[in-house]
Amino acid sequence: MTIAEIVLTIIWWLVQMLFWTFGCFLFAIWWGQNYILYLPTVGGRAGIRRRLAYNTYTSRSPAEQQIPYQEYFLTTSDNILIHTWFLPHQTHKTTAPTLIFFHGNAGNIGNRLLNAQQIMSDCHVNILLVEYRGFGNSTGTPSEHGFHLDALCSLDYLRSRNDIDTSKIFLFGRSLGGAVAIWLASQRPEHIAGLIVENTFSSIEDMAICMAKNVSQLSGLLQNPTFVKYFRTFLYIFMTSHWRSIDLLPSQKRPTLLLSGLSDELIPPTQMKGLFDVLPSNIFKQFHTVQSGTHNDTYIKGGDEYYRVISKFLKTVSEGIPDPQCVTTHQE
Repeated sequence: MTIAEIVLTIIWWLVQMLFWTFGCFLFAIWWGQNYILYLPTVGGRAGIRRRLAYNTYTSRSPAEQQIPYQEYFLTTSDNILIHTWFLPHQTHKTTAPTLIFFHGNAGNIGNRLLNAQQIMSDCHVNILLVEYRGFGNSTGTPSEHGFHLDALCSLDYLRSRNDIDTSKIFLFGRSLGGAVAIWLASQRPEHIAGLIVENTFSSIEDMAICMAKNVSQLSGLLQNPTFVKYFRTFLYIFMTSHWRSIDLLPSQKRPTLLLSGLSDELIPPTQMKGLFDVLPSNIFKQFHTVQSGTHNDTYIKGGDEYYRVISKFLKTVSEGIPDPQCVTTHQE
């Protein structure tokens, strides 16, 4: 074998090694992408998985906060058990609006308990806290399709109750929960009164591009429209979860309130503004911003005004669908 042939053979093997290494890397990301997007843990990726028993005291059960509640395990159409807490308003349960609360991509419903309690008391509503499959005390494994079934199951359950006003069911979603709520609203507009979302994204592909811009090797390439076009196509094919809220909201039929923290360090607030802009002009829609609100504390930084905006939206819609109008409010 000549020296040239030896060199070519070495180069060929190196190319193959690089190809298979890169292929294995892509396969690992594809196979594990749900573990990156869905974090059913207490304390982030390194936390303890699932059970509410591992939460800190006061977030393991409403009973620890002396909050009256009912606990249910709902069975989805694919036989997954979804853990829920129903928090009834103590004086107006039968006439108050009822919110289905869809939480973000980490933790469990216990981590949202104090916030849900304040919404219940300040906005005079009943709340159904829903724990997605694979989260908290629910069974199953997280996935976009699975979350669709969880959302449908929770709505069907509320509609089966005879002790609430089923004409006043609202959807509330924060972060990933906003995408879940938007999807459910697009499927069952006739069964809900309105939609409220906070600090959610336009699509997973858009979020991936935002994250890629922080990678120095890609930041320059992402200034090229042609590269971005092909990169989006690759992401659409490669990803198993899409959550394309930006495609669903143009056909939204119910009144919608968007709550946006302008200091959100995870999801660019421009994505929330983009979602608001694609909402149809013939529905009642409202966009409320909190200047200092970050991804996880907008409801805290928003103060009393945050809850007043929600309460007013619920009251306005519950008393009769208002004339189409666009309202934008701002909270310092």
